[in-house]
Amino acid sequence: MAQMPVQNTPQKTLPQQPASQSTAAPTPPPKPIQSPPPAQPSIPSAPSKPSLPSLPKPKLSPPLLLALIALIVVALAVFLIVNQAKQNKIVKTQDGITVTAKEAQENLVQINKVRALSRLEADSNLEPAAEDAVIRKKLFAEVAKRGLTVTNEELNQELKTFSIWTNSQPITAQNIGQFGWSEADLKEWVRTKLLYQKLNDVVGTWREYYLIEISWEGTNQANQAKAESLLAGAKKRLEAQEEFKKVAESIKASLGSGLEIYYSKIPTKRYDSASADVLKSLGEKAAFIESLRIPQKAEIFEEETTVGLYFVENYHQGEYPNVGVLLGGSPW
Repeated sequence: MAQMPVQNTPQKTLPQQPASQSTAAPTPPPKPIQSPPPAQPSIPSAPSKPSLPSLPKPKLSPPLLLALIALIVVALAVFLIVNQAKQNKIVKTQDGITVTAKEAQENLVQINKVRALSRLEADSNLEPAAEDAVIRKKLFAEVAKRGLTVTNEELNQELKTFSIWTNSQPITAQNIGQFGWSEADLKEWVRTKLLYQKLNDVVGTWREYYLIEISWEGTNQANQAKAESLLAGAKKRLEAQEEFKKVAESIKASLGSGLEIYYSKIPTKRYDSASADVLKSLGEKAAFIESLRIPQKAEIFEEETTVGLYFVENYHQGEYPNVGVLLGGSPW
């Protein structure tokens, strides 16, 4: 039987429903892929040094180590002995006093400090320093023998008035540090000076005198005669124990025109010189002053335009003309 052709029945398309809203969180967008940073250019490293072959460390046996230490100790001892021998080497002997190289060198340092006050170059000659060391040793020995000392009060008083006039500038305790001096240097210098003066007062020959000096200009004989007359009267008054200041002031008031006067406020101390012939070596005036030997006595000395009256307050006859004769010089 013939079959009926089959017809395709069209299917109905259902309308699409909208997707239902999900409650889950939205998926994040994918992260961009980052490219790696560009590689830094590499710095070629320095070629490594070839390693040195390690040497075996020598091992000292105890006897060898002790011998090495002993050798070092002996060498050091020899050096110290030689150096000490140089320091203790006697460089000068005088009057039973010896001076070593070390003492001379130390004294040279002090001499150069004094030279520095006048802006002088340092000296390197040890011979004058050794001679000066002898004088200093004599000085300290003599003051010790006589029991002479310097008190702190005397030292401090001298430091207050300390002053030295040099060709550079006036030197005082306030500015001496500018010349390389320490406080200890200054105190030692002043102490030595005071000891020298004290010894000079004991062993030296000296006089203390007041001076009235009248002067005039030119060759005015009238002025000269008046000056001589005034001082002749003053001589009698002073030897009669009248006060020096009172006599000097009265003469000053009596001068008149054409005459000038100078008189000392404190007595001058003058030591004898070491010269065998004072007149020849130092002159007539120095010889006159050294002839003043009687206390409370006045003498007149005349010069061309000056006449002076010297009144001796004190006189001391020492063992020597001055301490320099005993010591063989001055430590300055």
